[in-house]
Amino acid sequence: MTKRILGGRVFAVAATLCGALASPSPSSAAAVAFSDLTSFQAATNSATTFGFDGIVADNSFVSSPRFSVGGVDFADSTNTFVIGANAGLGTYGVPFFSGQNPNGTLNQVTVTLGTPRTAFAFDFGSYFNTDLPISIALSTGDTFDVALPPTLSTASFIGFTSTIPISSLTLTESANEPSGLALDITDFTLATANSQSVPEPTSLFLIATALVGTGFIGRRKAA
Repeated sequence: MTKRILGGRVFAVAATLCGALASPSPSSAAAVAFSDLTSFQAATNSATTFGFDGIVADNSFVSSPRFSVGGVDFADSTNTFVIGANAGLGTYGVPFFSGQNPNGTLNQVTVTLGTPRTAFAFDFGSYFNTDLPISIALSTGDTFDVALPPTLSTASFIGFTSTIPISSLTLTESANEPSGLALDITDFTLATANSQSVPEPTSLFLIATALVGTGFIGRRKAA
């Protein structure tokens, strides 16, 4: 009787494993978000961080349809700037990218990675909006809702790891702001997610096959 139950359980587990092989995980479950740098660093390796230095002098700004830094493109649906470090426009203390919609149109910043990555992070904020909700959508189909920092020109950290390499992301304000909105990015980090302790598909198939064989042996001995 015990062997019959064991055999039944083995078949159930094997069927589950085979089903997992036949049905790939949805992309909506690919990414994990991190709100602090320490946790992100523990989950990643080979990180490289870059900013927007050397594009514009302090106390000035430059506008362009898009900016490419470190193999990553930054663009906005309306107005795109890099603003130099100064006490008037940018109190982050460093040059920063800023996507703006001064006319109250829906603002959307798009970041495109030259090479898809399994991990990246950045510091974001706004120099004339606070606490407004924004949505971050990844190319994997994952979407995360966050809020701008409560203090002007104060950057918040956000990082992501993914089992599916990410090629792009968009930051979108949740509602139109008649007075305009600035979405700022002060730096960007490219990294690699640490390997997860998950069997490869081939290993899962071998496990499932072994379990099926164990089930047959159990049934023959029980007979």
